[in-house]
Amino acid sequence: MKEPIFAIVGHPNQGKSSIVSTLIQQDSIGISEESGTTLESSQHSLIIDGEVLFHLVDTPGFQRPRQVIDWLESHCDSAAKRQQTVAQFVQTFSPGTEEANRFKSEVELLIPIISGAAIIYVVDGSVPFSSQFEAEMSVLQWTGQPRIALINPIGGEQYVDEWTAALGQYFSLVRVFNPMTDNKEKQQSILRSVAEIFSQWRESLLDSANKLDQLSHKRTIQSSQLMAIYLNDIICYTVSAPEISETLSAATIKALDLQYKTYIRKQESNFHVQIAQLYTHFHLEINEQGLELDYPDVFDEQYWYLFGLSRSKLVGLAGSAGAATGVLIDIGVGGSSLMLGAAVGGIASAATAAWATLKPDTLKVKGVPVAGKKFQFGPITDLQFAFVLLGRAVSYLKQVNSRQHAQRNVLTLQQDQKEQLLANLSAKQQIDLVMLLKKAQKPCSDSDIRKLTDLIEKLIVPESKKAE
Repeated sequence: MKEPIFAIVGHPNQGKSSIVSTLIQQDSIGISEESGTTLESSQHSLIIDGEVLFHLVDTPGFQRPRQVIDWLESHCDSAAKRQQTVAQFVQTFSPGTEEANRFKSEVELLIPIISGAAIIYVVDGSVPFSSQFEAEMSVLQWTGQPRIALINPIGGEQYVDEWTAALGQYFSLVRVFNPMTDNKEKQQSILRSVAEIFSQWRESLLDSANKLDQLSHKRTIQSSQLMAIYLNDIICYTVSAPEISETLSAATIKALDLQYKTYIRKQESNFHVQIAQLYTHFHLEINEQGLELDYPDVFDEQYWYLFGLSRSKLVGLAGSAGAATGVLIDIGVGGSSLMLGAAVGGIASAATAAWATLKPDTLKVKGVPVAGKKFQFGPITDLQFAFVLLGRAVSYLKQVNSRQHAQRNVLTLQQDQKEQLLANLSAKQQIDLVMLLKKAQKPCSDSDIRKLTDLIEKLIVPESKKAE
C-alpha cells in the first residue's frame, strides 16, 4: 500500500476511535464511553477530492499485555528475532486456531502492524501512569515498527507530565492531542510532526497537511457562497393571494402566514444540512431554536396589485388618461409575472378609467379582476430581520467549522451580537453589506451575489487570519 498507514492502539477507553474520527474527518465512526466498544480492527481513510491521503486503523484495546510479553519472551532467545516472534505470536493465536480467543484483541491490533502499519499509541492524560501500560509499550517495541504517542486529555491534563516522561522512553515523538477540542491547525501540526518521524512517508504526509490547508480555504469560500445564495433567496421570497371576499380574509392570511413561515424555516434547515455536509458532518444533530418570524413588515395587508404597483403608486399615477396609459405600457413587460402583464394593450383604456375614479379593484378582463387588495408576506424589508438571518447563518457556520468529528453532542445554535458579527468589517464594508441585503429584496444579481459572498467570507475569517 503506497499511502501512509497507521495503527491506532492503546488501552481500552483511551479515545482511540475519537482520534481516528477527528483525523480523517468522519463522524460515522462509533464512539462510546463504555470500555471495549471496538472489538475488531477497521481501516478508515482520509480522502480529499477523491484522493486517498492516508489510512488509520482503529483497533481494539489491549486486554492481556503482560501475558503477551511473557509468551514473546518465552519464545525468543535473541533481540534480533523479536519481530519474527511477534509474527509467530499472531499466527499462533489467529482466528481459526485452537487458542484463537485467548489473545483476540492483541492479535487484532498486531495484524496491521506486522503488515507494515506505523504505530500511534494513545493514552489518557487524566489517569496516572502504571506498569500495565509499560507492558503494552513493550509489546509495541517488540514489533520494531516506527511509533509515536499521543496523550489524549479525556478528563484533564493532571498527569500529562508524568506520561510524557514515561512515553519518551519508548516513542520517538510524544504530543498532547485532544480530538474533541483541538482545532485544525493543531491537527495539521501533529501531521507535520509525524512526517518528520516517519521518513519513508515524509513527503506524502507534508503534502497531506498542505491539502488540508487548501481544503479549509476551499470550504470557507464554498460555505460563504452557499450563505449568500440562501440569504438572497430567503430575503426576496414572497407569497401572496388576492382578497376574494372579506369573509375569507382571515383564512387567507392564516394560510399565507403558514406557507411563508414554513418556507423560511425549511430554507434555513436546508442551509444547515448543506453546510454540515460540506464539512462532512453527515450525522450532526442540531437544536434549531426556532426562528422568530413575527416581524412587522413581513406581512403587508395594504398591498394593491396591478402589474406590480402598490395602491399608493396607483393613486400617484391617476393624473391624466394619457400619462396612465403610457405608464401602463412601460411597466407591462416588467410586471408580466404578476397577473396580466402581457395584456397591456387590451386593457389600457379600462385602466385609465379605473385610475381616474381611484377604484382599480373594479378593473376586469373577461370578468376576472386584475386589480384589488392582495395579502402578501415578504420580501424582507426590515434590515433588523435580515441581520438576524445573517447572524444565525454565520454563527452556525462558525460552529460547524470548529466542530470536531469526534463530537457527538447535539449542536445548539448560538448567535453572536450584531457588533460581534460585523467586527471583521470596515465601515465601508458594513455599508456595502447593508446595501446588498437591501438589494436582495429584488433579488440580487449574480454580481451582487459574488460581492455578498466576499463580505461573508470576511465575516467568517478575519484578514489577519488569512495572512497567517
